[in-house]
Amino acid sequence: MNDDSLALLDQADRTIALGDHDQGSVLLWQAAEHAMSSLAERHGRPHSDEEDLMRFAKWLDQKHDRGVENWHLLGYFAAGSFRDNARWHYEDWEEMRHSVPDIRVFVSTLRGYLETAG
Repeated sequence: MNDDSLALLDQADRTIALGDHDQGSVLLWQAAEHAMSSLAERHGRPHSDEEDLMRFAKWLDQKHDRGVENWHLLGYFAAGSFRDNARWHYEDWEEMRHSVPDIRVFVSTLRGYLETAG
């Protein structure tokens, strides 16, 4: 299951790097949701709603002790309530990307969580 999440994450990263933030943001949501739900299940943590995913993202960041405090973004991107509206995703992406030092930090953090899961 991590391979699927990593493939989605790679696709999102490539799409964003090519400048297609509209499609890239949708792919990033799908990748983050898939990855976080998979990781939460693997760790035996609740993941049925946005609140669960936010708590899990914070717990995961603390567990890995990476010093990258983007747990709220991981939870936010993975929240299922946002997955149905791609236009909203894009508008929110445009706003969010100004508050994130580098989207690659987000991508590399999520990748690290997936690669060290086990």
